[in-house]
Amino acid sequence: MLAMRRAVPLIILATLWWVAPPAGSSPTRIVFDSHEVSGVTLGESATKAARTFDHLLGRASKPLAPTPGLVNCGLDAVASWRGFELYVFRARVVGFSLGPVGEPGGATSRGLRIGDNLAHARALYGGALTTTQNQGGAWHVTPGPRGLRGFLTPSGPPARATSRIQTIDLGNVGCPAMSP
Repeated sequence: MLAMRRAVPLIILATLWWVAPPAGSSPTRIVFDSHEVSGVTLGESATKAARTFDHLLGRASKPLAPTPGLVNCGLDAVASWRGFELYVFRARVVGFSLGPVGEPGGATSRGLRIGDNLAHARALYGGALTTTQNQGGAWHVTPGPRGLRGFLTPSGPPARATSRIQTIDLGNVGCPAMSP
């Protein structure tokens, strides 16, 4: 007679802030989407956003502070959590940037991470991902201020399938010379 197996329910946990990391990489604590990062949207209160990232990533390595030299670039304050920056103008979030280091762990909602090669990025985003030679090599998905974008490495034309994702950005991350 066949022994009856005890049924074990499967529990699937879903969260905005965690994506399973590839082997050997740090866990993802922040996720970039086309209009938000881990639930913090462009235009949100800067102090509320800073509290959210303090909760997710620990105390800021550089707390939210004025940046008078960047006011002409549409920024007047920046906060940093090691390799993740929050950009602010008039007390509202205007941009986010991750990289070039891979800490804290982060990815796009489709799983693109710092250090992934361009071939992998193209597999995730298809024709929506384009590259330019801006600033020595850049990538973007849906161009414009609300599109995901970043720099490639090694820099220099042309971008190759082996070029790597160096940064992941959303929104205004500074003057044109500072952003892709």
